[in-house]
Amino acid sequence: MKMVEAQYLNPLTNIPTFKILEGNKTRIVREDGSISVMKPKKIKTPISFNLRDMGQIHVNDIINIFDTAAIEIAKKKAKMVYDSISQSSEIAGTMVEGEISIENLLKEFEKVFIEFDDLNMPILPPIIAGTEAFIILQDILPELDSNETYAKRFKQIIEKKREEWSARESSRELVG
Repeated sequence: MKMVEAQYLNPLTNIPTFKILEGNKTRIVREDGSISVMKPKKIKTPISFNLRDMGQIHVNDIINIFDTAAIEIAKKKAKMVYDSISQSSEIAGTMVEGEISIENLLKEFEKVFIEFDDLNMPILPPIIAGTEAFIILQDILPELDSNETYAKRFKQIIEKKREEWSARESSRELVG
């Protein structure tokens, strides 16, 4: 069931999850100090079969029933997560309206937080896109290297983000 669900949630399966052990909500404190309080949402789908028919139902039939339920839950989870990402992007001001283009992609990189690894290389955020958008992105992403104007602008964005990240890291106070 988990494998079937993962097929429909990919790439969302990489999003960290955690259990809320106490209370009925969780808080997210953003870089700018804004706070979002989220309450857990229930996702469910009906599963039913007649117990009188259990003698004639094969194991594969039961597996199919649960796989169908897993697919429905995965679809509901995906919609909930994408709606949440969309809402958060609007609130944070990181949403770029319009067609998918290299120009809009660069605008996105200007708006988002980018971290850097121990070698000072950027850790770019994942790009989550539907099938049609993914095809377009595959076509335009190479322009970040091949088009001199876009490559220069991308390099400038990364340098600016590196400076912002370094300033933020050096101003952190260690607690202990």
